Amino acid sequence: VTIDSATGKNKIIWARTDGKNTQSYNIYKVFGVVYQPIGNVPFDSLSVFKDFTSIPESMVDRYAISAIDSCGNESAKSPFHQTMLLQAAKGTATNEAVLNWNKYIDESGAWVPEYYYLYKGKTKNSMALIDSVSGLLEPRYNDTKFDGISAYYQCAIRKQTACSPAILKAE
Repeated sequence: VTIDSATGKNKIIWARTDGKNTQSYNIYKVFGVVYQPIGNVPFDSLSVFKDFTSIPESMVDRYAISAIDSCGNESAKSPFHQTMLLQAAKGTATNEAVLNWNKYIDESGAWVPEYYYLYKGKTKNSMALIDSVSGLLEPRYNDTKFDGISAYYQCAIRKQTACSPAILKAE
């Protein structure tokens, strides 16, 4: 799950598996304590879904995917992926901003971010990398170079081998 740069909404990307007679994929999102379907993507389409109901600047979301075969049978849901939410507050010192975020979660445990990359800028379009935090440590950082007035912050992760929606994965 990432942020779509054009819409600012969550974008779910997955690799399609060939040779399984898959007709489509259902996209699920957690509402309360229940997964609810929010969309369906045909197998022959790009494996990307934009969640226009998401508010990534305000809350965390959790997504899972299932496959529908040519007979209409639905697979079990995939392990979930949970997004991150960065919060920033003025620290106790004048030149300090305190950043807290939740870790990105891949329920399967197959991938843990190596680093969380922290960016800062005077505007949303002028972000520059200021530091990184190990993916194994607590998701916290104190920016001691805060000017005491205002700044935009962003937390990002990088996956070395990103999902490609255009490639069919062989079984």
